Amino acid sequence: MQLTLSGQLQQFLRVMQGSLFPALQEQLGPLTDKHQQLVAVLSMIQIEAMVASCPGGVGRPAADRRSIARAFVAKAVFNMRTTRQLLDRLPADVSLRRICGWESRREIPHESQFSRTFADTGANAGRSAAGLQRGQQEKQQRAQETWVGYKLHLDVADGQIPISCILTSASLHDSQTAIPRARLSAQRVTNLYDLMDSAYDAQAIHEHRRGLGHIPIIDVHPRRDQAQKAELQAEEKRRKLLNYSFAEQVRYRERATVERVNARLKDEFGGRMVRVRGNAKVMCHLMFGIVALAADQILRLIT
Repeated sequence: MQLTLSGQLQQFLRVMQGSLFPALQEQLGPLTDKHQQLVAVLSMIQIEAMVASCPGGVGRPAADRRSIARAFVAKAVFNMRTTRQLLDRLPADVSLRRICGWESRREIPHESQFSRTFADTGANAGRSAAGLQRGQQEKQQRAQETWVGYKLHLDVADGQIPISCILTSASLHDSQTAIPRARLSAQRVTNLYDLMDSAYDAQAIHEHRRGLGHIPIIDVHPRRDQAQKAELQAEEKRRKLLNYSFAEQVRYRERATVERVNARLKDEFGGRMVRVRGNAKVMCHLMFGIVALAADQILRLIT
């Protein structure tokens, strides 16, 4: 019998809790909640499969690069601000070190190797999103030489699971990323409704979402039309008086999901303090957190 996705996830959880955690505790000793969270995330995302050795045999061996990648996931799960914090903890935290893949402290690579692997990973992450982001980034970079601050734009599915994201300068208006994100998300999931706040209330966005076969539910932006603004406020008062909500309003309330994801990324997965420079490295730092958050949230749903 072929298991559904939900069944596969539940089976994964049973194996992890019934076999994997006991086996690790026998080898490593008691595991904290954070250690168990890290093991669960790493087991789900299988980041080792995404890390290749350096071409031509030059550079750090593949085994070390895979361990470094696991360590960067650990950095996100443990909500560490810098790689230096991670390197200071690895020698003392035996369980963390061995989960990442190093048996002894002598095996931990030098900080420069961590930096090189991070830069390579960041470059690859930047290339993978380049097709969707390049137009907006080049437009922005023509206007100014450097970005003063960054903004991460997220599409989030029911269950608080991140689906796609685009990194831009902090000055770019949210609506400018709506269509590129819609295209990216449509490649990954099938959905019926698109919930957006009033910043996205533009005819082009409405038409594009309908073209994808979606129903856009976007909060109305009165712009500078004071009469429309007053009418919207009066309509809201009348609905509250009657204790009545349109079906679209009920669905729109689910948009709060994205705010909870933003909060978790900032407070639990390293998104609040970004101590790297350059859009590729910033994106790489945030993506480790997003991938860890997505895996953790899926596990929360099945428990």
